[in-house]
Amino acid sequence: MRALYNNYGDVAALVKGSRGMIFAFGPQFNQQILSNPATFYCTSLMMPGPQNSAQRRLSNAVFSMNNEVALSRRRLLMPAFHKRYISEYRDTMVDLTQATLDCWSVGKPIDIFEEMRKLTLQISGRLLFGLEQDSPIATVANMIDLWMKRSTSVPVRLLRYNWPGTPYRRMLLLAERLEREILAIADQKRRQSDRANDVLSLLLQAHDESGLVSDSELVGQTNLVLLASYETTTTALTWTLFLLAQHPQIAQNLYDELKSILRGDPPTIEQIGKLALLDAVIKESLRILPPVIYNTRTAVEPFALGPHLLNTGTTVGFSHYITHHLPELFPDPEKFMPERWSSCDPSPYEYLPFGAGSRTCIGAAFAVMLTKIVVATILQRFSLTVIADSLIDRKGLITLAPKFGMPMLLQSTPGQFAKSRVLGSIHEMVDLN
Repeated sequence: MRALYNNYGDVAALVKGSRGMIFAFGPQFNQQILSNPATFYCTSLMMPGPQNSAQRRLSNAVFSMNNEVALSRRRLLMPAFHKRYISEYRDTMVDLTQATLDCWSVGKPIDIFEEMRKLTLQISGRLLFGLEQDSPIATVANMIDLWMKRSTSVPVRLLRYNWPGTPYRRMLLLAERLEREILAIADQKRRQSDRANDVLSLLLQAHDESGLVSDSELVGQTNLVLLASYETTTTALTWTLFLLAQHPQIAQNLYDELKSILRGDPPTIEQIGKLALLDAVIKESLRILPPVIYNTRTAVEPFALGPHLLNTGTTVGFSHYITHHLPELFPDPEKFMPERWSSCDPSPYEYLPFGAGSRTCIGAAFAVMLTKIVVATILQRFSLTVIADSLIDRKGLITLAPKFGMPMLLQSTPGQFAKSRVLGSIHEMVDLN
């Protein structure tokens, strides 16, 4: 995307033969695409699979729905993300975070990316799906990660034959196993006597009582909402902790703020609003290394992008990452500068870590609060240092994650930070000098 933008400008075609898409970069096109849902439809980026297959059912979720159906599903799921319930989530977030930190060993290497994944998965499973500690949530999450990888892989897309031994066949068989696991979790949830406002309870009520949610949609919504609930927050937490470790003065200033206001305790809901530097650090992390780097829409009628007239069926990509790195919007865009947020007030189409328009992520407030609680709790107990000469490369089809994890060392002396030399493509995204 960076090469496309640097070489061809705001509108660039990425096409080979009859396949491809148009990229439209910058806030003007973000607004055009995201504020016109009647023209630009959401579609699934996963390989759809045959009709009536588990592969197809697993992709049947709100992210690829449109018009009134999409709005009705957002209304259905919204109670789980209501402000009142999010405030009530605080204690569980704190308890699970502290339990995770209690298991960390000082002085030993730790993969922060994997630790954040396990933590966010526990929190999402408990709060958003009402699943207890002994549920098979980790097994399901591992299967979802592998399913997503296979569903977007080049071999699967190039060789779409359901033959023994092909990547396509392995994808379909994995989808069938994943569907069985999700249905088992749904059955386990049904047997619980209480019905709450978590996502899975809301889906089951709409499925069992009103018939609004079909069998297929129950599987797809559970699958992709669970994936979205932990994957993006995992990467946001990992990159934030990395950026702080590589910017010792900013980390020190943040530690001083936390110490003066929290005095070693996890933040309350009221205190979260008083942590100005923590808020700026999170905003800047989501800007420079956004969890979602791009998304697409498909046009259902002819449209114009600037001077270009394009046909129905055109796939258009827009990029959170490119937008966040435009120097006219954010001076010195590759520099991690939380102080910019004392005067920076971008529009929703200039700064869009959670999307914009009518399809803005309904879990944004949940994710931000979770990120703030976890970062504040960690920094008051430990100092983190990236292991010297670690290879910090990126990977990402939709989300941006460290390819080889995030190896760090823990010290039991909070407030003492030291930068390390790191290698890899991180230097293309962040100026660490």
